[in-house]
Parts: sequence; C-alpha cells; structure tokens
Amino acid sequence: KDKRLLTGDSEERLTILLDIYTKGRSKVGPHHIVACLNDESVQYDAVEIRWRNIVEACAKKQEWRNCLAIYNVSGGTRNAAMDFALGMGLLISEISDEPWKGKVLTFGTDPIFCRIEGSDLRSKIEFMRKLRQCENIRFSKVFDQVLEAAVAGNMSLDRMVKKICVFTDVDFEKAANNFWATWASVRKYQSRGYEKLPEIVFWDVKECVSVPQVKKFNGLVIVKGFSDSWANAWLRKGEFATPEEMLRMVPTPEELMRSALHRKELQNLIVFD
Repeated sequence: KDKRLLTGDSEERLTILLDIYTKGRSKVGPHHIVACLNDESVQYDAVEIRWRNIVEACAKKQEWRNCLAIYNVSGGTRNAAMDFALGMGLLISEISDEPWKGKVLTFGTDPIFCRIEGSDLRSKIEFMRKLRQCENIRFSKVFDQVLEAAVAGNMSLDRMVKKICVFTDVDFEKAANNFWATWASVRKYQSRGYEKLPEIVFWDVKECVSVPQVKKFNGLVIVKGFSDSWANAWLRKGEFATPEEMLRMVPTPEELMRSALHRKELQNLIVFD
C-alpha cells in the first residue's frame, strides 16, 4: 500500500489515503444506520444506540456547532442516496447548538425553518421523508431566513450559523437560482454586524463513487458524488479537502528520506564520502 501511495495514479492514491485517514475508526456512517431501519432482522434498540454514539462523537467537535442542514431527494432516488441525505441532514441538526439544534431548512425557492418532529430515530426520519421536495433553491432567501432568526434572537457572532450543508440529488447548476447574485445578502449581514455569509456546502449525492469531485470557491464548496470514506473523513475534520489538496498531503520519496534522516538517533551520525 505504501508503495502504491507514492507511485499509483491519482484515484488509487486518494483511495489509499482515505483508507489510512479513517483506519481504526468506525466506518459506520449515519446513512448506514438509516438504512438499517428497513432491515427487519436488525434489532431497533441496537440501531438507536449506534445513532446516539455517532451523534455524541460528532457533537464534541467544535467544527459542527452552529451548522444547518438542507436536504432534498426526489421521488426517483432510492436507497443509498436517500439514506445519505436523510442521515446527514438529521445528524447535523442534532449536533448543532441552539437555536439551530433540531431544525432543518426546507429546499425550495421560499425556504423556511422546520423543527424535526419525533421521539426517536425512526419517527424523525419518517417525518423528514414527508417534507415537501423541490428542484430549485434560492440561496438569497436561505441567507435571509438565517439572518432573520439571528436578529430576532439577538445572536452574537459566535452563535451565528457558520456553515449550511445541502444534501440533494440535483446538480448545483440546475438547483441554485442565480447563486452568485448574493451581494445584497452580504450587505444585509454586514449592516447587522455579521461579517460574512455562512459557507454553503452543496453535496450532490446522486451517485456513489470512490472519489467525489470537490470544487471550492469563496464561501461555496460543491461536492459531486459520495463515498463512505469521504463522508467519514469530512465528519472527522469538519471541512472538505479537494483531491489536489489531499494528494499534496502525500510525501514524496525525497521527503520521506529526509524525514527518516532527521530522527533523533541519527543526529550525531557522521557520513564519510
């Protein structure tokens, strides 16, 4: 594996790097647990315990506080993509701080806050399945809703939403209504004392792939495709790295040799040429 990490093609090296990055950690993601709800052979109590374990583990991370989720999966999408969108959306809503905790924003041209109803995992997921689905979202209205809630609650900067995660099976270009025309939203936020808009992470979960495509812009991350390893790495770190950024993490053979020669026990080594 180490040799292929240095000599393999880009996709192979990324796959190995992700495997190393998540090795020794649970590879059971929220979407796996949601999928278990339809498996009659699995004890529901065990499913609920695994869900609580994931929530508690992620809730300890500072990166996941003050986040919001938006999810949207069309009726034609089934199985893994739907489970992924539902699981990730519910997880983010449960690990965020108040007043965002337990809420999602609906996906649409006139999005609204919705508190997730239910006393356990099954009832919450069933509630989320019934929420209205659309094909388009207007992010200027999303920003307006967040700002309105923040102003009404007189929220300080540290309690303001930092990240809005969108899980959908619709392409960004098709779903986002003129995303870049958000300059008016920036001015609204600044007039209320908030320096910048929340970051948008737009995750198109339509396809399961080994290495998702990741594009980063100022205030926007677009992800196309999902994988278990990528989701686990994201939940652990709280942010995305592009494939190029991840590959730069892989040391070159020269860097490995230099690191080996800088070990403490070799500091007094004298080389005679």
